[in-house]
Amino acid sequence: MAKTPQQPDPVNSEEQNAKMAMKTIRVEIKRILDSWDPLSLRGLPGFQSEYNDFVGPLSVMARKRMPAIEIAAHLDRLVQLEWKLPPNREKCLQIAEKIRRTAAFLD
Repeated sequence: MAKTPQQPDPVNSEEQNAKMAMKTIRVEIKRILDSWDPLSLRGLPGFQSEYNDFVGPLSVMARKRMPAIEIAAHLDRLVQLEWKLPPNREKCLQIAEKIRRTAAFLD
């Protein structure tokens, strides 16, 4: 008797898909932050890891499909409180829109 191919566990597949989706979102948000580079660090040693700590919370916001205005408010707080830069709400909203779109493929 021939063996039938074993079907993947649907719960496990969903979990794996969710993990892959979150990783994709994180990679894209990292790329967005590095491209934005509000601290103008591109080219300096350690640049590639400078924005890593901010990717996780932004990924969760994108995955939860939070409105761009809320993501922009979070970015504005980072700009002013964490990075000690002057506010730039327009730029934060532009970046927030990009971040929000990273989860569009989940629809």
